[in-house]
This record gives sequence, C-alpha cells and structure tokens, in this order.
Amino acid sequence: MTSSARSIFFVLAASALVACGDTGVSRQRDTVTMPQSDARLPATNASDADGVRSWMLPEAKREDLVYASDVDLKEVFVLSLATGKVVGALSFRDLPWGLCSGGSGHVFVAHFRLRAVPGTITEFGHGNPDPISSRTLPAGESGACSVDARSGDIAVTSGGAPRGGNTVSIFAAPLQKKTLPRVVDAPGTLAAVLYCAYDNRGNLFFTPVAYSTGPMLDVLEPGSKSLITINFNGDQFAGGPLQWQEAYLATSSLPAIQQVTVSEGNGEITGTAQLRRVNNKDFGANQFWIQDGEIVAPFGCPTENCRVKGDKLGVWTYPKGRLVKVFSGFGARALFGVTLSKAPR
Repeated sequence: MTSSARSIFFVLAASALVACGDTGVSRQRDTVTMPQSDARLPATNASDADGVRSWMLPEAKREDLVYASDVDLKEVFVLSLATGKVVGALSFRDLPWGLCSGGSGHVFVAHFRLRAVPGTITEFGHGNPDPISSRTLPAGESGACSVDARSGDIAVTSGGAPRGGNTVSIFAAPLQKKTLPRVVDAPGTLAAVLYCAYDNRGNLFFTPVAYSTGPMLDVLEPGSKSLITINFNGDQFAGGPLQWQEAYLATSSLPAIQQVTVSEGNGEITGTAQLRRVNNKDFGANQFWIQDGEIVAPFGCPTENCRVKGDKLGVWTYPKGRLVKVFSGFGARALFGVTLSKAPR
C-alpha cells in the first residue's frame, strides 16, 4: 500500500473509532466466492473521469450494482450484485473515499488530493462511466457523503489540511446547478467530522471524533447553523459509518451494527445486528450499505492495522446477518467506501 494512502487524514481518524479485539465469533472457511473479472481489462466503452480512463460494460445499466472505492488503486470498482462480475471501474487521479447513492440510482464519490487542494464530490448515473457533475468543496479533504431523500441535497463532510478545519458542505440538488454550498463549521473541540447520514425528516447526523470523549453522535437540524450533540445516558455508542433505516440510525464498529433511535436530543441503542461468519479482525472503519434487506461491506481496511487486507466484499441479509456471498479475486487492495445502485425497474 502506498505511503500517501496510509497517511490519509480520514483513515487515521477513522481508525481511532475501531477496536481490533476479537469478538469471539469464529471465522468460517466455507463462504462462497463469486466469479470475478479483472477491472483493468480493455473497456468496451471507455470514458474519461477526472482525467483518467474509466469504463463500463453495456450490461451494467441493466443490473443492480455494488460500487466500492479502493484508496490505494484510486479506483471505484463496479460489480454486479447478482454475480460479483466486475462490470466497470471509475478511475481517479486522487483518492476516492466515501460513497453514497440516492433514490434515482445516481452514485456520488467523495475524493481528494492529499495535502494539495480541497476535496471534490462527483456524481455518476447508474452504470455510466461519464460524470454528470463534479463540485469542489470550499475547504478540506472530502470525507463521506449522504443524500437527503426529501430534497435530493447532498451533504459532504470535510476536515483537515490544507484549507480550514472541519466543515460540512451541503449542495442543493441537482449538483450540476453549480450553486454555492451551505457550509457549516464543526466545533473546534472535534478532532474530525467523519461519516454522515440524513434521516427521513432532513436531519443530518454525524459521527465525529472528539479530542477527549471518543465516539459521539451529532445532528444538524434543517435550517440550523450549528451541530447538536446527542446524549446517550451511559449507552456505549459505537460511532463509525451511518445510514438511516426507516425508523432508526444504523451505525457500526463492524461486524456489529447498532440500531440507534434519537428523540429530543437523547440517543438509545435499541438493537444490534451481528454479521455472521466473520469477526472484527476482518474489518476496519469501513463503510457499509443497507438496502432492500441486504447489507454490503468490505473486508479488511485501508491501513496495516488490520489482519486482513481490504480486497473482498461481503453481502449479508439484514438484520439477520446471514452471509450470502463474498466477492473476491477482482484485484482490489484497499477497499473502504461502498454503496448500492439499483437498476431502473
């Protein structure tokens, strides 16, 4: 793995959220490995994303797709959810990090050049290598993103050098309108603003890292200019990636998924889903994505702190956590971000 990828601000901050002790769940060896193709095969329809070659097979537009970012190879692998076949790749000159998608199936990639210029958020249509739009953040490195299901607005977290501290940029939909984003500054007491997720009422939740208190949950209410910290009354909040699930927030220190309800500034852990046939030495602070009763997450992590290199993806039922399939052998090295994009029906 490259030294630049190891030193990414968000990798280091995210690693602080993850405990690497064994949960006691034994690693099974009879997982299914799906057939793969090499993402660097000649493209059937090549395009140019961020100045480098991207490609997508024609069949990709008809299939449900998994998008997974590799911070070492500077690519986003695109795989068929049904078969695990690599059907495309989005290539970047900088580091693709957090991924998210909206109800339209459009995929957003947060990417940045380490210690160089502020990060970028780029939008792609389902199964299409041509970017629809790309916007530069006002300051800092791109982290994670989330799409507001009500308005279509896109929130992108940002933190660290070179220009400014921790901010959240909210771009009005559609992204190609080129309107200036609304920028919210995070308190100086936070070491990093990392993952984010909109709920069904337009509240934007974050899992920042505090200098003194460790994992915590903050919320930005619609129209507000400041973050509010959620009180957990003694419950041990995991922190890590976030996603809204109908009536609660799903968050994680993989392979456990906490189910968190929030009411009047108070948070409560109301359930836990355990991903089976793996243990937490198989994961870093990777993203996960839940959709239509399935959860997808990368194995391993993009630092050398993990036992397993980040070259596989798992698919489980949710919330039961039954391992359905494993995608491997497609040339990945340091997978981190992941999202699903369903084909138009």
